[in-house]
Amino acid sequence: MRTLLLLLALSTSALAEEQTRIYDVRGNSIGTATREDDGTVRFRDARGSTTGTSTTTPGGGTTFYDPRGSVTGRDFGPCPAGSLACGRSR
Repeated sequence: MRTLLLLLALSTSALAEEQTRIYDVRGNSIGTATREDDGTVRFRDARGSTTGTSTTTPGGGTTFYDPRGSVTGRDFGPCPAGSLACGRSR
């Protein structure tokens, strides 16, 4: 029984470290973001339903997906100095 409690405590603390809570402008918790073992980030609403995921390339670009896996947007990482495309979806 002690082993089970220790494992449960360890797994709970590991989950807490990997999860980021997301807040609205009023400070209300509206969901979480959790990094999975393969590097994917899974976004969940306050009820725990998956609202989407994102993946990041080695160059720093990020692709966002809806719950069905369709691409909803991309960020290609840091913009070069003086780039007119900074701040826009490319």
